[in-house]
Amino acid sequence: MRRLPNNLNITFLGIDLSRLLPRISHIAVSTGSACSSKAVEPSYVLRAIGLSDQNASASIRFGIGRFNTEGEIISAADSIVEAVRTLRRNI
Repeated sequence: MRRLPNNLNITFLGIDLSRLLPRISHIAVSTGSACSSKAVEPSYVLRAIGLSDQNASASIRFGIGRFNTEGEIISAADSIVEAVRTLRRNI
């Protein structure tokens, strides 16, 4: 499978992104595809690869650039894990 090595999309099943995104506002993420970042509907790219509208709407895209450090990536991952755990405890 061909893919961009610096592009990561994660689906957070059962998580309301409107509650998650404010908790990770210090991390640059997108809920849409790069080619239609102004669209409000679920990413057509994610739907094309088989995700349901519900799962596509629960997905976040991360772009990792050449200037990102390993420490920044670890810190971002830790923040996301903590935010998701908190939200799941409150479901």
